Amino acid sequence: MPDVVAYVTPQFPRADRAIRRVLADRWRNAAPLLVLTLAFNLSLLADTVIAARLFGLAFLLLAPGVVLLAATGLRPRETSTRLAWAVGASILVLILCGLVSSYVLPAIGVVRPLSRAPMVAEVDVIVVAALLLQARRRDPLEYLMRGPAPTSREVRVFLGITVVPVIAMAGAERLNNSHSGNVAIVALLAIGTLLVGAFVGAKRAPRWMIRTAVFSATAAVLLMASMRSHYPYGFDIQKEFQVFEATLHAGVWHVPRNGNAYASMLSITIFPTVLTQVTHVSGTYLFKVLYPLVFSMFPVMVFDIAERWFSRRAALFGAVVVIVQGLYAADINGLARQEIALLYFGLFVVTAFDDYLSTRTRRAGVAIAGIAMAITHYSTAYFAATVLVGGYLVYAALRLANRRVSAYPVFSLPIVAAIVGVVLLWNVGITHSVQNVGNLVSTLNTTGLKILSGPRGTSLLQRFLNADVRPSVSAPHFAASAVAYYHAHAPWLHPYPETITRAYKIAAAPASAPAGTTPAIYGTSIANATTALAELLLLLTGVGILMLLWHERRIRHPERTELAAFALACIGLLGLLRLSGTISTLYNAPRGQVQGAPILSVGLAFVLDALFARRRAIATSAVVATTLALAVLLFSDSGLSERTLSGGGVDTLQNYGDAYQMFYYSDADMASANWLVRHYRGGDVIYADVYGSLQIYHFAPLPGIVTTLLPQVFETGAYVYATSANIVSQTVRSQAGNVGGVYRFPGKFLSEKKDTVFSTSTTRIYR
Repeated sequence: MPDVVAYVTPQFPRADRAIRRVLADRWRNAAPLLVLTLAFNLSLLADTVIAARLFGLAFLLLAPGVVLLAATGLRPRETSTRLAWAVGASILVLILCGLVSSYVLPAIGVVRPLSRAPMVAEVDVIVVAALLLQARRRDPLEYLMRGPAPTSREVRVFLGITVVPVIAMAGAERLNNSHSGNVAIVALLAIGTLLVGAFVGAKRAPRWMIRTAVFSATAAVLLMASMRSHYPYGFDIQKEFQVFEATLHAGVWHVPRNGNAYASMLSITIFPTVLTQVTHVSGTYLFKVLYPLVFSMFPVMVFDIAERWFSRRAALFGAVVVIVQGLYAADINGLARQEIALLYFGLFVVTAFDDYLSTRTRRAGVAIAGIAMAITHYSTAYFAATVLVGGYLVYAALRLANRRVSAYPVFSLPIVAAIVGVVLLWNVGITHSVQNVGNLVSTLNTTGLKILSGPRGTSLLQRFLNADVRPSVSAPHFAASAVAYYHAHAPWLHPYPETITRAYKIAAAPASAPAGTTPAIYGTSIANATTALAELLLLLTGVGILMLLWHERRIRHPERTELAAFALACIGLLGLLRLSGTISTLYNAPRGQVQGAPILSVGLAFVLDALFARRRAIATSAVVATTLALAVLLFSDSGLSERTLSGGGVDTLQNYGDAYQMFYYSDADMASANWLVRHYRGGDVIYADVYGSLQIYHFAPLPGIVTTLLPQVFETGAYVYATSANIVSQTVRSQAGNVGGVYRFPGKFLSEKKDTVFSTSTTRIYR
């Protein structure tokens, strides 16, 4: 093959220099990522080494997104947003690769298209091809590494901040090994110090330091809970993990024929399957560690959005409120699918209102984020679509009132229609995962919105404060409701006769705290103060949104006006979730408040920014008041107040309490649930309380599980699964229809009327 360069040199010396310059630029820009790609492939050969697995995981979560985004105009000003886009784009690439492979590769004989070989080949092709096509023009690594190199002092500060999540994980692990919660308390104090310190020093601290503090504090809060137990920790996450394992076992994903909503979400099926198959990282640790770390970028984007128009301290307050208030209330660490979807919702908002980007680029970004939301979590997508339509209508009304036809929105009618259409197409037309929506429509037709529904005799204020809280019922009341429910809805059950069960009365559950703890003297006062403070912040947010909308009503700054319009639609939807007992069954208010934070935070920032800009005395008082508010929220919502005042607390600080009984699964629990699944035969009836049924679901979604443990409901010959919480704590948490009850475990009846067929030191299986 002739040497082209040698031939060109004597004939066209200038062309020779241009060719050499192009080749040199292409190699210089492509070489680092090509080397990393080679290292990624070599690391798969040493996947028994933890460092190799972590390197492979980091490559999959960054490289595909970086090389693709570097070739586009989607280059936000903030480094943190570019990093979030790199992770979000990489996740979307992996999901789409798995989706296409699941339907294309089986046609050419590949039975397990989600296995390592095809997935690695696809990632290599995408990264190398995108890299070579653009390397002449720009360095892909520059997409993330823009700016001067950090100094040694900045590196030390960065490491000091990021060690907080490690302390949180260490505290959880010590509790898992039956040690004290002292390390967890240290982690909680470090989180509080980090957040309060960032807020107080927001004017002088560099932006990267504030963003790192927000990320680390969020990750630490989530990991303190997610790392409890050696199994996935939470309610929904048990069902999510089961559909992941089913996909992993099959090696392929297809649209579920039964419209199963969990199996339809690619964030908990294809995505973790690809990561596990390629890197051999345990799926358990993906759900317990990776998902919280991905979501930890969400509050950073909340800060980024508000900081574009308001002071750094005012913007930071909204992000910190999400951490110290919303995350505890929403139990977001138990919703892995939403952790991924909220990353895309944050990108959806932060990109739409970034005036650093062109309108065309922003529209492309929100379209990509909207598609990603649709296929990763239906509720997040429904919430976003509703706010999108409402915000579009509000902004259209402002344009009409001001006759500002030239103030074209980012969310134009085609963009709104396209995103709403994709959400409906995926969830209704393709996966048919509309059971929850169907139930909502049916309930609306039957009972209406149930605005401020609550127990009779309670005041309007009490109904408002507890609108999204399910009231508890007494043990005898639950027993009567359960018997009536199963008599009407499960006539195929044949319970023991009343002549036998009448001697076994249901009793109240024992206290969840051990002996020696005392009721908190000031516990009720602190709880009431925290509730009042949370409602005040929500009120200030609503007032701020109205003030911002009024201030921008002339559309002097189209981005701010459009954001204010969407904030008004968001606060309206949140109010409906808060007030309606019907709609909150589909998507409760705490989760809505967390999701709406990127939009709602501008309302709170507007009010605080106005206060911080006043005379020195007023500004200082406002800073002190907001700092104390953050401290009170963290002290109360984290459980530190209960721990300090009464010796009680939450499951992140000790090995007892309600949440510990519900979510902490021991090896004995898992061994017993696995035994039951292996010995199950079609047609068997299994009784387990709500959280016992989740343990069974961890291994297989067995049909016919009755989530009520009552002598009046037990059937002869049926299995009864008693968890560690049932046996050790003597507590049952049952569900019959829409009624839940907590009462004492009926151990006497089971020991006298049924045989023990399997047992451990803390669990029993009766038949």
